[in-house]
Amino acid sequence: MNLNLIIMKTLHVYINYNGNCAEAFAHYAKVLKSELSESLTYADAPPNTGMHQVAEEFHNRIMHCTLPLNENVTLMGSDAAGDACARFVQGNNYAVSLHVENRKEADRVFNGLSEGGAVLIPIAETFWSSCWGMCTDAFGVQWMVSSPL
Repeated sequence: MNLNLIIMKTLHVYINYNGNCAEAFAHYAKVLKSELSESLTYADAPPNTGMHQVAEEFHNRIMHCTLPLNENVTLMGSDAAGDACARFVQGNNYAVSLHVENRKEADRVFNGLSEGGAVLIPIAETFWSSCWGMCTDAFGVQWMVSSPL
C-alpha cells in the first residue's frame, strides 16, 4: 500500500464554549490529572493583530487554552465572543485542529477540506502561527488548520 500521508505534526480536538471554558477546563484538568499549559483571554490578544475585536464584556473570556493529556494529545478550547455567541450551538461546538509542518501544506490541506464546504475564517498569518484558518467541509465537520511560526 502506497500512502501519500500529509505532513502533520499533531491533531487535536478543539471545543468552543459559551462563557464557561475556564470552568470546563478546570474540571477536565482535575479529572484527567493534567494542568493547563496555556490560557489566554481576549484581553491578552496583542493590538492590531487582525483578530476580531470584541466588546469589553468578553475580555475575560478564554480566547484559547490548552490541556496536554500526553506528549501527542492536547485538548484545546475557547469561549465564543462577539458575533460568534449568536451562532453558538451546544453539541456542534467542536472542530478538529490539524497542525501541519509548513504553510504550503497548510494551504493545500485547508483548500482541500473547504472544497464543497465553507471557509469560516480564511487561512492567514496570525500572532501565534505562520497561518491559521477555519472551515467547514462538505460533510459539516469544522476544521482548524495551522502551521508553526
